[in-house]
Amino acid sequence: RYEKKDRYGENGMLCKKFEAKYKEYKSVILSMIFFSLLLYSFFMTQQLTNNCDGFWQQNYYLAGGWEISCGRWLWPYLDKLLFGIHIDPLTTIGSLAFFIIGYILVLDMFKVKSKGMGVLGGLIFISSPVILVFLSYRYMALTFATSFLFSVFASYFLVKVNSRVFSIGLSMFFICLSMSFYQAHLAVVGVLGLSFIIYLCINNISLNKILEFFRPKSKLKILSQKEIIEENGLGKN
Repeated sequence: RYEKKDRYGENGMLCKKFEAKYKEYKSVILSMIFFSLLLYSFFMTQQLTNNCDGFWQQNYYLAGGWEISCGRWLWPYLDKLLFGIHIDPLTTIGSLAFFIIGYILVLDMFKVKSKGMGVLGGLIFISSPVILVFLSYRYMALTFATSFLFSVFASYFLVKVNSRVFSIGLSMFFICLSMSFYQAHLAVVGVLGLSFIIYLCINNISLNKILEFFRPKSKLKILSQKEIIEENGLGKN
């Protein structure tokens, strides 16, 4: 009698978590993919762009000295990885994929279980004018999307990782990566952080418990954000 083998192998815990999250948000992901491709199909097929920098820099661009002087030192490496090629539909589809992943992480961060709310919020997010503006700069659309995703990573890991020191260090690391692509997305970290604090306050979490996480020399019991949520039974509905 043979035992059923785990298709992920011995070290497949991470793959199992990814599969579980995909099943949990499958309807949201598929809805956003279908809607975004339909919404931006004319944009991609007609090779539309804006009349500013996007008009002059379209299918081929390699970032250089100017971007590095602005502090965007990872941008040239991304362009080299892409061989300087920024053509549609590949660029737009890749950028939309990063934005969708970032949105799914935000849903998981705030423990949104309602599929209807998740789908509605996702369609509003992906059709926002800000996303369209990002995509219209074809030569740097992936740079915008990568910076956004790393900013979401910074907030997500700060909430999800149990170790206080490791979560802060990991968050700072992704903030640095995000700003190395495009500094403006630092605002994403601020907005998500403030929104999460408001989320905790609305759910009757005391301010002292929230501040405990940020007291490095406190001798009191330190609770991570994840422990605060689980201890107070948030996200169950």
